[in-house]
Order: sequence, then C-alpha cells, then structure tokens
Amino acid sequence: MKIYTKRGDNGQTDLYKGGRVTKDDPGIEACGWLDSLSAELGLTKVLFRNDEAMKHLLTDLQKDMIEIGAFVSSMGKTPFPAQRVEEMEVLIDKIDAKLPHLKDFVIPGANLLEAQLHRTRTVCRTAERRLVQANRGPDNALNQAIIYLNRLSDLLFVLARKESL
Repeated sequence: MKIYTKRGDNGQTDLYKGGRVTKDDPGIEACGWLDSLSAELGLTKVLFRNDEAMKHLLTDLQKDMIEIGAFVSSMGKTPFPAQRVEEMEVLIDKIDAKLPHLKDFVIPGANLLEAQLHRTRTVCRTAERRLVQANRGPDNALNQAIIYLNRLSDLLFVLARKESL
C-alpha cells in the first residue's frame, strides 16, 4: 500500500464511517489537534525516563486519542472509552491529595518535564475547544469526548504540579 493516495489533493478527506468533507471541517480540525496532542503525549512519555508506570499511562492516553479521533470522525457512531474519565478522576484525586494547597497561578518552567506537561495540557485545551466547535450539531454527539479532554487537561495539570516539586 502506498503512503499517498492523492484523494486529498483537492482539499477534501474521507471520514471514518464514509463520506468526504473539506480538510478545514471542524471535526477534521479537532482530529488534527487530537493528533497534535498524541504527539505531545509521546514527547512527554520520553521525558519520564525511568518511570514505567507513567510511560504506560501516557501510551494508554495516546491510544485514547486514536479512539476519540475515530469517535469524532464518525460523529459519535463508534464506541467511546467513557470509563476513562472516572479512572482519570481517581488518579487526579490521588495525586492532588499529596500536593500542597495551590495559592497562586502556576508559571510553567520549573524543569523540562514540568514545562512539557504544561505544554501538553495547553494542546489538550486547544483540542477540547476544537471539539466544542465540532459539537454544534443537534445531538451534541461529542459531549463525552469533550468531558474526557477536560479531565485530561486536569490530570496533566496535577502531574505538572507534582513534577515541579
């Protein structure tokens, strides 16, 4: 199979469940930001040099980006890993319970890993905003994916705080 198909040369792309849209379609824009988020998660994973548990978590999050991309490109017609939101909430609470009370705004840059976690968080927030734009249909099919990304950005925030100590 060739890498290039030439089907996108006219500014359109195929949807997961069939049909074609322009490459600037809000759903395609959201999928592009999910791809960017996966790349940022990959870079973050590299920085957790000897922490196999974190590498495993970040790999799972990257796999979730693929699942969410399929969910978005089918406008909610594929299964979505909804239980992951609850799993993230448990992890957020566990990490946050060990952190000092937050008194000020956080300024990224304590170290490379902390700064990368914040960068990944900001890409996550952009992907979330793009999903909100793509979700303006009558059935709001992407609500669960938006909740997932909102919680993921919270997880990345507490991980960054943990790494700044």
